[in-house]
Amino acid sequence: MRKLIIAFLFLVAVVGGILVKAENFNFRRDEISVTVTGEVEEKSVLILPSGTKLLDIIDKIILSENADSNFFNQDITLKNNDIIVVPVKTEKTKISLNYASLEELCCLNGIGPVLAQRIIDYRESNGFFQNLQEVMNVKGIKNKIFIKIKDDICL
Repeated sequence: MRKLIIAFLFLVAVVGGILVKAENFNFRRDEISVTVTGEVEEKSVLILPSGTKLLDIIDKIILSENADSNFFNQDITLKNNDIIVVPVKTEKTKISLNYASLEELCCLNGIGPVLAQRIIDYRESNGFFQNLQEVMNVKGIKNKIFIKIKDDICL
């Protein structure tokens, strides 16, 4: 069955014009796939053991010279299909929805401890935010608050 699935995925990839390494599909249920993109030397997909923390993979990520390495909350446990977007350095420090602590989130205009905890609970149950607008899926955060915080947040 596994060979059939790999053959099907390979066929889909070839028909779609994408060359996919079969080794990318050889991960077990106790492993997760995490994509690293943004200000890195090379976008990569990492196959990691379940329960891996961001701290455990920092040495596998080669940051570009423009990368903001201070955004990492290294204690976060990664989940399957998480996307780590390394932001570019800016003069104004943005707060990461995916890595910020409760205290950091509370620094955002209109976000108090209750909403900050809801953001953390959301990302822990759903995985990393995939885009900034996804924060509006958190109970209590709608367009009015999003407009206040959008320039101060990043993934």
